[in-house]
Amino acid sequence: ANEADLSLTTTGKLGVNEDMFRSHLAENIPVGGSVVRGSERSFVTFLNKLRFDTFKSLMNEAKDIGTDITDPEVAKGIANYINVMTGRGGLGSLKSSTEALNNAFYSPGMISSRLQILAAPVQAAAGKGFIAELPKGLRKEAAKSYASIIGLNTTALGLATMAGNSVGLNPLSSEFLKFKDGDTRLDFGAGLTQYIVAGARAYQRQSTSGGEE
Repeated sequence: ANEADLSLTTTGKLGVNEDMFRSHLAENIPVGGSVVRGSERSFVTFLNKLRFDTFKSLMNEAKDIGTDITDPEVAKGIANYINVMTGRGGLGSLKSSTEALNNAFYSPGMISSRLQILAAPVQAAAGKGFIAELPKGLRKEAAKSYASIIGLNTTALGLATMAGNSVGLNPLSSEFLKFKDGDTRLDFGAGLTQYIVAGARAYQRQSTSGGEE
């Protein structure tokens, strides 16, 4: 897993921890700092276990379908797929600048992963992208993941509509695919809808705010 660059993070050092913990100032608060540190440890432990267990599972599945898992490219493809799907998208030539990017942007690895997920279907059709790097038999797992994302959103938004809540359907609005319950907005898009809205606004050269274009 380490040789394949599976993202197994740690605590206490920016650049090798989870992106959302971009500062350690809160950990030094006399009252409450220990709660923040404990929260980060729990978060990191959960994601590391999730990533590693998934890596082992997919490697075993690859072996079962006859894939040569001693090929380092197989392990790298599986590790990269897991990294992207869990918010640790690759930064390419900017990888050495992760800490600097964290200071300028909120969670650059997450930004990269969301953009890769959105582009994946088109790239996969062209034989490119992180899905194309998976062993052929495991690409079905990627399809299941996409189906799960779509299914979750469709079900949640359908139930919200049935309950009398309004659902944003305008891709130029920041409320696109969110449902409103009074003054509360709920977003099941896992950080994907914001980029769809940004793309739609750039394409149409307009946006919607407060119901006005």
